[in-house]
Amino acid sequence: MGKKILVLLLCVFSLKSELLIFKKRMNGYDALTDTDVKTDGRAISEIIQKYSWPTSATSDLTLYEKNELFSNLAAREEHFIQKVFNKRFGYGTYAVVFVPTTVYELFCIMFYYKTYSLNTPYQRIVKNIFALNYGDDPLNYIDLNSAFSEKNPPIAQKRVYAIFNQVNNAYYAPDNTLLYLNNECIKQLFEWYPYLKTVLTPGNISKNIELLALEVATQCIAQLKSVYSTDKYYSSVIYDLGCTHDTTLLGTVIDLEYQARKENKGILFRGTSFLDVSIRHSDNKSKKKKILGSCFMQYGDLLHGVKRSYWNPYSISFGNSLFAGIFRDTGACAYYYLVTCARSGYALFINKKDYYEHYCNNLFFIAPLNSVAALWEKGEYFHSRSKAAILKKSGARSVQGIAGSYFNDATGLLLITRDPLKHEALFGNFLAKNGHIIKFGNENDLTVPEDEFFQSILATQSEAASYYNALKVVKSCVTKHERRHKKNSLY
Repeated sequence: MGKKILVLLLCVFSLKSELLIFKKRMNGYDALTDTDVKTDGRAISEIIQKYSWPTSATSDLTLYEKNELFSNLAAREEHFIQKVFNKRFGYGTYAVVFVPTTVYELFCIMFYYKTYSLNTPYQRIVKNIFALNYGDDPLNYIDLNSAFSEKNPPIAQKRVYAIFNQVNNAYYAPDNTLLYLNNECIKQLFEWYPYLKTVLTPGNISKNIELLALEVATQCIAQLKSVYSTDKYYSSVIYDLGCTHDTTLLGTVIDLEYQARKENKGILFRGTSFLDVSIRHSDNKSKKKKILGSCFMQYGDLLHGVKRSYWNPYSISFGNSLFAGIFRDTGACAYYYLVTCARSGYALFINKKDYYEHYCNNLFFIAPLNSVAALWEKGEYFHSRSKAAILKKSGARSVQGIAGSYFNDATGLLLITRDPLKHEALFGNFLAKNGHIIKFGNENDLTVPEDEFFQSILATQSEAASYYNALKVVKSCVTKHERRHKKNSLY
């Protein structure tokens, strides 16, 4: 699948897997009927929302549910939800089948333009949610800034999660849009590949879709190109997607999704240029090198002892998927950066259990949005972020990387109290151990120096993490010495 895209997977970016729900028939499977949706649709949607990543990260789960959903065994999410369906609706009534989020997103993008002039549940949501309910920006309308500024941490977190849940329901609940899109996606698969209707087990359906995934993605793009027109304009990137898409990039991302499925991990994506940093070596000389990213901004030269009070906390944004934000927030879409700007970036694998229990050592906040909401949302809060760190919270504080933000984050979801150097060391180690660089284009076209450069970045990230950790220890010792000297000088 053209693996010469250098993919750097880190356990941080939260790619969502999609689960299609099939109805068992006499000799195979089909889409759900109107009666199925009317009878079981609400319960199906509630189960999917509760147990699917990343919305499951905010669910109130029992110990058994948590252990089942977040174990390291392959495909645990779909297997667990299948068990819940069997218990709720009868054994084998519905089949839960994995499909890569990238493929599902491309279907949703294509299907929006294909049905633009029709009065479908999907079109009604897109047209009405902004015009009638929330204006231009649902998350901003419901005022997340106010929720983050709530003084009581447990209440604040509940308010934030309730707002995300409200937005999820706005996209999925009306007209049972979740199952409407589910059915239309299944019908499209059967139209392109009729033999899938006679496959006898959910496992074999999954295996067939895995073999077909890149071809399905390419077919969606081909149809998008034929139905896209400027009178349905939302993003020039969508037009470019239909004209100049790169199947190698799509194939690499799809491969990553299946790898994450095997490990039961989430994924995050970021399209970005690499960051220049100065690292002092044993010869006491500073050398500039490139790393994937940093979670604080500093004024002046860190190596010359600038006080940490001058450092600004910085929050890095990630895409919950490859195409999240493509309709209305192109600048925050990972695909946009990968193909038009930096033409490079990285992906992160997320350990779901670690995130559920302690946000991966308090390093990330993953926006708990469903796939359709993530495609259409925009602004500072629709995507996932690294957490920013400051030494001490004292009133409202701006956070670099979050436009227009000046708040006192009692939730600890975006801003935490921690030594910035320790935070940077933890973050750097996380990227170094779990990161995969993504380079737009075919790896076979890279020169030897280019190939060596990309392969060296992870090692440099680890080196930077060790440096920041050592610097933290040195500064701590110096501070203690200064305190003792000041105390002794009083006598």
